Amino acid sequence: MNRLNEGIETLMHAAMYESKDIDVLKHLLSTASFAKKFSDPTELDPNQYVNLVKMSIVLTKLRHSKLFARAITYT
Repeated sequence: MNRLNEGIETLMHAAMYESKDIDVLKHLLSTASFAKKFSDPTELDPNQYVNLVKMSIVLTKLRHSKLFARAITYT
C-alpha cells in the first residue's frame, strides 16, 4: 500500500471516532474523498468509504437528536 492510501485510511479511521464536532467529521470525509481521486482504484475499496459516510450520517442524526439523543460510536 502506498502512502496516499495509508493517508486515506488514516482519515477514514479518524472519521470513525469523531463524535463531537460535525464540522471536523465533514472535513475528514471530504479530505478523504478528495484524496481518493488521486489513488489507484484497484488498491482502495470505494465501498468502504461509502459505508463510512452512510453510517456517519445515521450516527450523527442519532447523537444529535433533540428528542432522544444517544451516545453511540461507530464501533
